[in-house]
Amino acid sequence: MPNQPVIIPPPQTFEALQARNEEIKKNQNGITWYLSFKEPPEKCIEAQENFNKLENKNK
Repeated sequence: MPNQPVIIPPPQTFEALQARNEEIKKNQNGITWYLSFKEPPEKCIEAQENFNKLENKNK
């Protein structure tokens, strides 16, 4: 869904896995190391807002 958190790819190293687990504990942004989320990049949010504006003009 537009502007909703996106799934982060799984970590590639054991160190990255440990860092991911710490991040999940700290930010509560996932279920486990293989299923965690982040906010979409700002440019995606802006693109969606621009699209919505254009769509509303055409109605």
